[in-house]
Amino acid sequence: SLTGGARVFKQTLTQTQSNALLFLALPQFGSPPTNSTSGDSWRRALWKLNTSYQFDKDNLAYATWSQGFRRGSVNSLPSTAGGIAVPPSLFKVEPDTADNYEIGVKGTVANHFRYSAAIYDIKWHKVQEEVQLTALVLPGVLNVGEAYSRGLELEMDALLTSHLTAHLGYTYDTTKLTQLSPLYSFPNVAGAPPVVGSSLPGTPKSSAAATLEYGH
Repeated sequence: SLTGGARVFKQTLTQTQSNALLFLALPQFGSPPTNSTSGDSWRRALWKLNTSYQFDKDNLAYATWSQGFRRGSVNSLPSTAGGIAVPPSLFKVEPDTADNYEIGVKGTVANHFRYSAAIYDIKWHKVQEEVQLTALVLPGVLNVGEAYSRGLELEMDALLTSHLTAHLGYTYDTTKLTQLSPLYSFPNVAGAPPVVGSSLPGTPKSSAAATLEYGH
């Protein structure tokens, strides 16, 4: 079988923020407290293509290419921070997108075991990450660069009794930052930038889960 699809949408975002940090009004900072309003809108078309082959009524193999999208945002920042002008490029955050390539198998064995196994390669563009912006360490979001996520996912469900089901899952995921945005540097961002080639934060290489479910 061969399946294709598309999703088209438009998103609009407006944000108002009051910078009420009193020390911003001190002469040496040159930035009185301000109210700022900013916004942006995005139009996107996402695509998906899937093909599968049915070995029998209970088991199949498949290959999928699909796209993901996360809306952008805005950072409400003072025009100057610490006496340094804030670059206009920090005020808006571009959407980040992903291209997912995946092949796998899934099915049922003896009406008691359900399994799935897949390998994937996700290309991540304009990765959004929460950071501390400017020398004043103000919270915000930055498009930090390009990255990928590659790995293996295994899952199995076993029907132990008519009421009790066991779930087992394992994921091996290797991530890497492949390109760093030039905006990720001091004083745009407080702190040291990540190293190109390093792993993405919050992404363990191996993770496993085991659960028991009782249904009545």
